[in-house]
Amino acid sequence: MKIKFHKLVLMAGAMALGSLAFAAGLPDYYPEKFDRWGVIDQLDLENRVIVVNDVGIKIAHDLRIYTTNTRFAAPQSLKPGMRIGFGTTGSRSLAGPVTEVWVLPPNYTPTRDSGSETGDRRKGRE
Repeated sequence: MKIKFHKLVLMAGAMALGSLAFAAGLPDYYPEKFDRWGVIDQLDLENRVIVVNDVGIKIAHDLRIYTTNTRFAAPQSLKPGMRIGFGTTGSRSLAGPVTEVWVLPPNYTPTRDSGSETGDRRKGRE
């Protein structure tokens, strides 16, 4: 019985360390949470729209793109199939056009208290 308990504790500790290692793998200029995130379906940079998980998202003229390699990527670096995060807590990007987009690793999953895919954290506050 004691051996099973120790194995559970060991597994829980390994999972916690693994999640810390993933978080540490993102650059320091990435926020801890995103209000909305998902996979790019389509891009229409001319009309300033990105479709994420079948939802059209307006983007600002001065859109800033952050990748894990650089803080200053061009909007043309975005491609369908990329996982992105946007609308960080405290930003105005939920009310108007999105001004900042972070390209996420393909295996990104939100933290437990983050919004769901293309979810909106303002629900209940309006």
